[in-house]
Amino acid sequence: MQDLPTTSLKSAGFWKRFNAYGVDATIVLIFTWLIGWLVGLDAHAQQLGADDIRALNQAIAALQGGQVDPSLQTNAQDALLRSLLGGSLIPVVNDHLFMLLSAFYNISFVAGEWQATPGKRWCGIKIIMADGSPLSWTQSAYRHAMSGVSMLLGGIGYVTIFFTKEKLALHDIICKTRVVRVPKFTDTEA
Repeated sequence: MQDLPTTSLKSAGFWKRFNAYGVDATIVLIFTWLIGWLVGLDAHAQQLGADDIRALNQAIAALQGGQVDPSLQTNAQDALLRSLLGGSLIPVVNDHLFMLLSAFYNISFVAGEWQATPGKRWCGIKIIMADGSPLSWTQSAYRHAMSGVSMLLGGIGYVTIFFTKEKLALHDIICKTRVVRVPKFTDTEA
């Protein structure tokens, strides 16, 4: 694939990136639950999915009704703390497994031929170096690690997307990467 000058590409904004993250987090979450259940990482793994879905439905119903239950506040605080420490907002079988799978997933796909995770590809974006070249495995690993810095303090490192011309998050600035828009599907990819 030929390197493209970054000046001819449009930067991907916050909402495209956010939607791609949602798709990717869901994929990793499903694999975390499946692997955790298969290898028995948690004694409660078999009932985790149903209980969590039921609790989520109850929380949504309470919020829609304007009710704030103290246990809902505690659960939200726990989820936020897990997220700030690199885990998932949604309870998973094992936070360490989730982080390991997430790292492998993100690093592999970004350093791979697509230059994007499945979520990014589906949303029509990819990650490149500032000069337009693809990321190496080392650069992809470094970018993934630095994305954790952007997640600190509730994701404050993503605020820079709104104030930089090329819509750069803090980890993009640190790693000299760009998240650019590309056609979702082309004839050459078939």
